[in-house]
Amino acid sequence: MYLYSEEQRTFKDRKDAGVQLGQALEKYKDQNVLVIGIPNGGVEVGYFVAKHLNAELSTIVTKKLPYPGQEEITFGVMAEDGSVFISERIKHSISRVEFEKLLNRQKQELERRVKFYRRGKELPDMKGRTIIIVDDGIATGASLVPAMDMCKKRGAAKVIIASPVAAKERPAILQRADDYVILEKLEFFYAVGQVYEEFGNLSDKAVAEILKKAADWKKDESA
Repeated sequence: MYLYSEEQRTFKDRKDAGVQLGQALEKYKDQNVLVIGIPNGGVEVGYFVAKHLNAELSTIVTKKLPYPGQEEITFGVMAEDGSVFISERIKHSISRVEFEKLLNRQKQELERRVKFYRRGKELPDMKGRTIIIVDDGIATGASLVPAMDMCKKRGAAKVIIASPVAAKERPAILQRADDYVILEKLEFFYAVGQVYEEFGNLSDKAVAEILKKAADWKKDESA
């Protein structure tokens, strides 16, 4: 579902967006849900969603697949468990050998990021749980597909997509989720940052620190 106002909403920063998104997801509060933040900005938004819902926070690491020889063009996305989403329009123009080489190269980078972001820890148990996948904005939504697939493979009972903003013509990919919550839909959507007053790049170090802070907060709460 979409939740939006007639006038375009502007978020002060990712914290403000996360707080508002958490409020829109109120029915999942104290329901043992797992919030998955998509790196990098989705982890920060997801942190404030998780705090509002009293939920656990983690991340699924994904990596875009650049077209061989044209790094600025991406034709798919790969998740840390090897789940892959490939553009139907482009995939037949790449040889199997090139494709396998690219996947192996990206897999190494995914492993590096998992070690850095989660300090090598396994993802939390998902079996029978509601999973809320959070990003700071959704353009095509391609990065969400392998993450959704990964959650379903791990036995999630329900997978929800949540984001502060998406295009008015909602990405078809949202239909793969059991539900979705978008706060602001834009007719002219050219960049995620257009709805944020402050929208800086989030470093890998900052992502790791947010995840550690979330883990420490949940640990203290259960002590």
